[in-house]
Formats: sequence, structure tokens, C-alpha cells
Amino acid sequence: FHIGGDEASKGHKIWDDCPKCSAVKEKNGLKNSKELQGYYMTRISEILKKYGKTPIAWNDCINDSFSPDIACQYWLPSNSGEVKKQSYKRDIILSPTSYFYFDCKYSVISLKKVYKYNIV
Repeated sequence: FHIGGDEASKGHKIWDDCPKCSAVKEKNGLKNSKELQGYYMTRISEILKKYGKTPIAWNDCINDSFSPDIACQYWLPSNSGEVKKQSYKRDIILSPTSYFYFDCKYSVISLKKVYKYNIV
């Protein structure tokens, strides 16, 4: 079950200015808004696991404050070092846009290219 996560404000400024967010951070010993996002994503993943679902989030939001039960889907061209680092912690799905974004008009991808994709 994909829970996204990449569309959250990168600067987390809104979360920094939110009194309710600050209260949750203080109550749970979270140092910053990046950890707050991990806290919420982990809570969502716990709910999904109760229903036998595997939570998946985009690679650009995954950080060490996320539960290792959240699989990581890489949509960017893979940074092999980061992929390897995360693969020790969680399941990985590789789906770089240059090979697997079939629904985007700007990205015409042949099946030949898809089948030639080498994950190594």
C-alpha cells in the first residue's frame, strides 16, 4: 500500500510553525520536522500492517527515523550507495522514471528498453 511521502514540504517550514506539530514533537522526543514525518509515516505503517498490508514510501522521503517495515520505492535514477544502504534496512522497489513511467506523455519508453533494464 503506497503511502507516498515525497510531496511533503522539503523545508518542513509549515510543520516547524505549527503549534500542534510542535506539541507532538515535544511529547515524542522528536528533534525536528523530518523526524516528525518519520513518526507519522511509521504510525500509518503500523495501521497498515494490522490489515496485512506492506507500506511503501518514495525514496526521497525515507530517512532513518522511518520504520524498517516501510518499503522504499526509488523513482529517481538509483544512487547505488543509497540503495545499498537502504536495502540492509528495508525492502526496495526500483522504478526509475527513465524505464518505468509508462503513464507520462513526456516519457516515451519502449518495451525493449524496459526489458533491458539491469538492476546491477
